[in-house]
Amino acid sequence: MSQLTVNRMVPTRDVCAVVLLLLLLILTGALSGCRPGASEGPAEQTEPQASRIISTAPAITETVIALGEEKRLIAVSQFCAYLDEVRQLPKVGGLYNPNIEEMIRLNPDLIILDSGAVDLAARLHTLGIETLVMDTRSLQGIINAIVNIGRHCGPDAEARAKQVAETLYEHLQQVRARTSQGEKPSVLLVLDRPLHARTFSSFYAAGNNPLFNEIIEIAGGRNVLGESPFAVSGLSLESVIDLDPDYIFDLTTNDSISQMSQEEQEKLKPELLADWENFREQVRAVRSGHVYPLLEHYATVPGPNINLLVEAMAQVLHPENSPTE
Repeated sequence: MSQLTVNRMVPTRDVCAVVLLLLLLILTGALSGCRPGASEGPAEQTEPQASRIISTAPAITETVIALGEEKRLIAVSQFCAYLDEVRQLPKVGGLYNPNIEEMIRLNPDLIILDSGAVDLAARLHTLGIETLVMDTRSLQGIINAIVNIGRHCGPDAEARAKQVAETLYEHLQQVRARTSQGEKPSVLLVLDRPLHARTFSSFYAAGNNPLFNEIIEIAGGRNVLGESPFAVSGLSLESVIDLDPDYIFDLTTNDSISQMSQEEQEKLKPELLADWENFREQVRAVRSGHVYPLLEHYATVPGPNINLLVEAMAQVLHPENSPTE
């Protein structure tokens, strides 16, 4: 997860690092017309095969695992601890607290970073460490990153990466086809708010940026903040009441929630829904029972499982078009 331009309103509390990294990632790009391996520049040359990789973000780690190449990982971000495959590996901090000394000590032949860490990449380069910066600020960027990471893991991994990217692309297109003809209910995608609070006055929600807009559009909705001047919009409760969305998807989480098992997260959802009850009379989505907490990791990790977020939203917005088993 990486960098994003946000509203000058800054939260008065620490935002969960996982969610913040998501906010910081998402700025440009669109899926329409893209294919796995599509590139804005010239064709890539054959890359040296990396055998000692450090991943600095969950999306990167999930991609390496999806390609079956986790054996190449020697360390990961502190926010990757939820992944069983890398739980025992050394941790090298996060976007804002990278442990460069530990990175150097581990002697990697490649450190993979996201586009929010370009300053760190430049610093590592001056130390003679090979880096690869992944731009996952768009659905096309996510697809390109999968193929690019595979390319650095060797020919077999690259072939698997193209398959993974193709599967992701095709799933997104299938969802788009299912939802394109229906109504487009208004959607508020909440990215940060106070947790376990019966009253809260501030929200941070997905504003006008291509990744959020297209995720909502493919799922069959319309971003209620799609014309905001900000990629992430700071809202008051009064603003939410004025927007009066048809649906609210609540992606708010924190460190403890992000480390929970799926079963534990499911048990927590009723408590998070209860936080909205005081707004039942003022907000249509609450009154209609259309508030949906999404605590699963795929909701905040722009990686190879981003299609699961789109699918989950599509099944809520257009259950009549959900795939049959």
